[in-house]
Amino acid sequence: MLKSITHTTCERDVVLLCFTIGLEKKLDIKEILTDFNQNKIFYSVCHTKNNTFIKTFLDKEEIIKQISKTFSKYILKNYVKPFILLYLSNYYDSISENQKDEILSDILSESEDEYLSKKVYGYIKNEHSLIVKGYVDFRLKDYFLSISERIDIILEDMAIKNEYYEFIGYLKYFVNMHMSKYKEINVVKYLSGSYELYDENKKIINNNTKNEFMFEFADENFCINDVLINDLINFCPQKVIIHNKENFETKEILNTVEHIFDKKTFYCTGCDLCKE
Repeated sequence: MLKSITHTTCERDVVLLCFTIGLEKKLDIKEILTDFNQNKIFYSVCHTKNNTFIKTFLDKEEIIKQISKTFSKYILKNYVKPFILLYLSNYYDSISENQKDEILSDILSESEDEYLSKKVYGYIKNEHSLIVKGYVDFRLKDYFLSISERIDIILEDMAIKNEYYEFIGYLKYFVNMHMSKYKEINVVKYLSGSYELYDENKKIINNNTKNEFMFEFADENFCINDVLINDLINFCPQKVIIHNKENFETKEILNTVEHIFDKKTFYCTGCDLCKE
């Protein structure tokens, strides 16, 4: 398929590489030709019974890069997207349309386009021809396997998030339906990882369960955070004020408090409790 044509000028001989692209005839090539026209890439098109062939010349590095971008988009649209939808249909047929759209948006992203464009570019530089269906079937096997694995991970994360928000919704309902034991609770977080609760009068709220638990699991921050959430839910305060926000190891616990107590959550920017 590779042919070279030498064009002689008064300055030097320029070698033009005739590059052939083979496509399935059943697939639309309008976007490809539009890209070629917009980027002033010269080409010719011919058809056989089952295929379409586009011939062009690789006389500039910019043209090779542009062709790589054009066909990465073409592969994403005509091969990767149908693969994703088929995989979801075969293994996750109960997911919603919104979930499908989220998965497609995640995988068919700009970064994915750039990644695939680099793979196509490397192939074109070495082979100087591209039969797209064959390239997809034989050169992108591992790529499609990685996509199926990514889909599994995305859906697993979605399931975990859904369970989390369902649970948070239940806790929020519980808090709103029960009488508040305190008008205000101040959560003071210390650098050591421990925390203390104070009422609206800045008096310590004694909680033997928390103290025993923290003594036993002093190094397990996640467990301590669980106990904090449990305390706040049991006390159902009308207002939660967080002190020393920066001392929390992660934002996850703060996000959970915000989700459960919503507009009842406040952050102190500095007071006597923060300095203790």
